[in-house]
Amino acid sequence: GDGRLDLVVTALGAPAEVWCNDSSGGNRWLAVELEGTESNRDGLGAVVQLTARSGNQFNTATSSGGYASSFTGPVHFGIGNASVVESLTVHWPSGTIQTVRNIQPNQVLRVVEEERD
Repeated sequence: GDGRLDLVVTALGAPAEVWCNDSSGGNRWLAVELEGTESNRDGLGAVVQLTARSGNQFNTATSSGGYASSFTGPVHFGIGNASVVESLTVHWPSGTIQTVRNIQPNQVLRVVEEERD
């Protein structure tokens, strides 16, 4: 919950290793926890766009990241020294587009899918 990503690494025939990120953590971040209501519950497949002073970033909610790997949410963004996230737009798999504005950094923000009209 400190914004610095930690890893669990495994290899065949070897014990799992936990790699804790204990760097100084001088930059800001935002983690987005999605909850689908019309889309799937975990929001998998949602495309999240973040706009901050540092620029625009896109990330997709997924449970895989490469060959034989997986991870769980939330969707993570590093925003450098930006003091606010100007906007966060979620393009849900259902087609719903939802925007949240003026978000404080260094938190896990929970976004629940709004029902479509």
